[in-house]
Amino acid sequence: MKDSTKRKCRMEKKYIIAFIFLITLFIIFACQEITSSSSGAGSVYIEIVDLTSPNISLISPSIDYSTTSTTINFVYNVSDSNNVSNCSLIINNVIDQTNTTINKSQSQTFVKVFSLGTYSTYINCTDVRGNKGNSRAIVITVTSSLPPDDGGGGGGGGGGATTKKVSMNIIVPPTISLAETGKTEFSITLENNGEVNFDDVSIGGYLLGDSKLISAPVTFNASFIKLLEKGKKETVFITTYIEDPEILLYEVVINVTSKTPVYNTHNKVFINFLVKDETNVVKIIAFTEGLINENTECAELKDMLNDAKEELAAGNLEEAGKKAQAAIESCKRTIEGLEKPQAVTSKEDNTVKYVILAISLAIILGFLFNIYRRIKFRGWKNFFHKNK
Repeated sequence: MKDSTKRKCRMEKKYIIAFIFLITLFIIFACQEITSSSSGAGSVYIEIVDLTSPNISLISPSIDYSTTSTTINFVYNVSDSNNVSNCSLIINNVIDQTNTTINKSQSQTFVKVFSLGTYSTYINCTDVRGNKGNSRAIVITVTSSLPPDDGGGGGGGGGGATTKKVSMNIIVPPTISLAETGKTEFSITLENNGEVNFDDVSIGGYLLGDSKLISAPVTFNASFIKLLEKGKKETVFITTYIEDPEILLYEVVINVTSKTPVYNTHNKVFINFLVKDETNVVKIIAFTEGLINENTECAELKDMLNDAKEELAAGNLEEAGKKAQAAIESCKRTIEGLEKPQAVTSKEDNTVKYVILAISLAIILGFLFNIYRRIKFRGWKNFFHKNK
């Protein structure tokens, strides 16, 4: 009988040890699972996204100019850390043509046939990440030379054909520096410095900021001149409105067209907003802050904004304006070309797992503690048997 009891005790010991071993394994695996889930729930996998815009160099034409040729080749190079999806020729802020086979190692060319007139042009490129970049904008004026007049024949001698000079000069003021926004008035002078009269002269213009069209009115006290005789001048007064400027330098592009002879020319007036006025700097910084707050993708520019605020507090108005302006331009480029990263986060709620694990551990520990007490007070022999 005693031997049978001993065998039972040994068997029960084995079962208890095996049970405790299995419980221990369960706890280890459960903890590993919770740890893995916890690290996944609280972590964010960061995808590094290229936010750099393509860099476009306009080789030809490289500067504003007038020409009598109606066919113009736009030659450009584009560089980017990624492949470039497409490039477009933009004329007067409208896409004229697009190239989708871009070779970054070679110069690219757009060929455009123009009618007579004045055009604002630039190249826009987009890379595979959606980042966009622009070349500098240039203004092209396509004109027609005056047909040769028949020269009068002199006695006994024949006269050859002669060509008269057709030329008009737009005299503009130097850069206009302003401390306040709002209405801006200035004057230009049209000078006929050629050898023929101009009939039916039309005057127009538009406002550019950062080489982009600004929706602000540009008006003239006289947008039409019936006759501008050779050697004569006409003064024209221009008014424009710039409220809460986003940038500090603007261009008023002035176009003048004559019906007879057919002629086009243009010039620019630069308007610069001074940063010496603290109120103006405060406005620019406030605009920058609002732009960053409204566009979360620009949040990383807050340090640049804070630098601008520090410069303002130190009285360095010019530096404050420059830094705020740089933040605006960076944010604009980000908004135009950003391909938002798909941040991967684990949103699984592990609260239930934690509760279940805590209850399970409490039950297991309670059970093990009860076994420990029974073994301690009754001994192995009486572990599963009550005293009879």
